[in-house]
Amino acid sequence: MKYYFIYSAGGGAGDWNGIKRIFKTYVPENIQSNILLKFGDIFLSHASVKTPICSHRWNDITNLRDWLFEATTDERVYGSEILLDSGTAKLVSWINYHNPDITCSELIKEFDKLVDKYNILEKYISIIAESKISSAVTFDIPNPFKIRSQSSNTRLNILDDKAGKMLIEASAKYSNKIYKGLKHLIGNKADSVLRTIINGTWTSDEIDYFLSLLEYTPKHIAVGALSSTREKEFATYMPTLIDAIQNKYESVHFLGCGGLKKVRILKEKGFNISENSVDCSTVINRTIDGNVAGTSQSCYYVYSTCEQIRIKPETKSIILEKHQAASSPLFSLEQITEIINNVLEHQSYNSSGDTYDARAKLLIHNTDVFRRNAL
Repeated sequence: MKYYFIYSAGGGAGDWNGIKRIFKTYVPENIQSNILLKFGDIFLSHASVKTPICSHRWNDITNLRDWLFEATTDERVYGSEILLDSGTAKLVSWINYHNPDITCSELIKEFDKLVDKYNILEKYISIIAESKISSAVTFDIPNPFKIRSQSSNTRLNILDDKAGKMLIEASAKYSNKIYKGLKHLIGNKADSVLRTIINGTWTSDEIDYFLSLLEYTPKHIAVGALSSTREKEFATYMPTLIDAIQNKYESVHFLGCGGLKKVRILKEKGFNISENSVDCSTVINRTIDGNVAGTSQSCYYVYSTCEQIRIKPETKSIILEKHQAASSPLFSLEQITEIINNVLEHQSYNSSGDTYDARAKLLIHNTDVFRRNAL
């Protein structure tokens, strides 16, 4: 399976400025060639802001490849396979923050109202066309993820089972609208660009109902909500997923797969073909876990096992020993030694541009480990 690197999945400005600085020099072709962007991360506001859109980006950005190039100065992004995820969980978070007691049915109505008021769907479709996006996911209304800017009492399970039919109908409605709008702008290319999203926890009947509501025949599928499914439940659910989608579509992308154990289950169940793909934010989150006080530490991923080792003074020698034993690592032993030293500096009240660059390089190392194990 292909692995998509999530560009700007989270973290503070320091971490993503570090990624920008090191991208051109240190991000290898096999990572740079497949990039996932989230429309919500770029164009939608954090929950606490008054309006749900980032006005300056909304007005200034029309082409995401140009935006990526301006950030990274790397001309390779014009040839990258770019998968655009809607990132609508951010809009759900915004609605919940400003309406803490909202019911599921009311949230769907508010979601529709905001999408219409701010022409969010039209912006999404125009961005896909103008940026020559390789693949784009349709809209759904998912449960929000806890992001750093949210208050500690943010609800993460707003969408109850009783509203399942309404959510399916909403997803189908937006899928049809996006397909129609994209078809108008790019013609028959819409069939190859669009990835219709299904929820990774739907039953066979729910999947069939959703598909019956579509006014087009999808060629490519994206599966969401896998990261919130426990490993045991995921393994139990696989027969439903296999029956519903395997060998019925040209490709399947598993959004936010939830970790390598789930990827291995997917591979074991026959989804391990070159047309299929995954992405995962866990590897990013574990990289940037470390804080300047050292009360939490970043992780180093081991090539051979994908084991996570927290970076501490007492684990440094273990990490370097594991790295020295790795086959064809992205960074040399000398380079990874410098990276680990800088990460330790960062976690000792000595953060700087150099330590953020080291965290960015560590992120690329960890991504390479995950990518190799996901193939």
